Amino acid sequence: GYQAELFARYPCGGFTSNMEFDSPGNMYVVNRDQGWISKIDPTGNAIADWSTGYGYSFDIIETTGTAYGDGFIVSAMNDNELYKVDYNGNKTPFTYLSAPKGIAIDTKGIYGSGLFGVSQTHDRIYSISTSGQTTLFCNQFYNTSGVLSSVSFDPGNRYGGEMYLGAYGEAVGGIYSINTNGDATKLTEDIKSSGQIIFDQPGGLFGGDMFALASLDYYSNIELYRISPDGTATLFMDHVNPSLGVGALNFGPDGALYTTVKDTGTGYVDIYRITPVPEPVTLVLLGAGMIMIRKRGKYLPH
Repeated sequence: GYQAELFARYPCGGFTSNMEFDSPGNMYVVNRDQGWISKIDPTGNAIADWSTGYGYSFDIIETTGTAYGDGFIVSAMNDNELYKVDYNGNKTPFTYLSAPKGIAIDTKGIYGSGLFGVSQTHDRIYSISTSGQTTLFCNQFYNTSGVLSSVSFDPGNRYGGEMYLGAYGEAVGGIYSINTNGDATKLTEDIKSSGQIIFDQPGGLFGGDMFALASLDYYSNIELYRISPDGTATLFMDHVNPSLGVGALNFGPDGALYTTVKDTGTGYVDIYRITPVPEPVTLVLLGAGMIMIRKRGKYLPH
């Protein structure tokens, strides 16, 4: 089993769409509707408006240690722009991309060690050079009336070391592997719609598995699923109650799974840290195999 502990809480007027960590363990959360990036330090202290002024910000990735330089790249859909952002939150336009959504860097070199980005306008994936030049990479979903969302790379070989794409909509919804030629193959028939896709590191606390915010049909709520290499989808975390919804997620430097949960009733974002259950503990069931630890007769802070 797994335990969920409240890690941080901060006010947010919109939906959280993606999350990234830097090497010291600071967390960066994209607040999509507000156009903010929030920074949360390793102790859970949050600066809600760490970097602002984005038009419908969507994704963030750290680029330090790559040819793209130190800092981050952030996609902003309404700005039709990818931004470079330094560690002080200062942003600089990097390149034009029409309605950019998910972005990812190939750190293993299989795809040329480049940056890749999803354009929602025509449902295409582009490769992006260090100078900002864009080249069409995957055109298989062009004008299919679907919604391409996220891209991610398998950091090991459990899923073939390939690029993976999450997509919504009856026309193309699901999870796809994308080979080095830009050809897409559906991984699973279980998942009909998918947003963010992340991978545990090889040898990690979660078996090096894929996790996806996804749905088993085209209309249900998006929940967190664990996806095996053969495409089997298992519900990992559902809503704690109807006013809560899973938003951004990622694995931290400590190996734990972190996820945001937006409480639409209070306007706050709660961030949970999820780890395997130590023994012995007293458990309180929260849903879909998730529990909250109760120690010394009381719940963790909420």
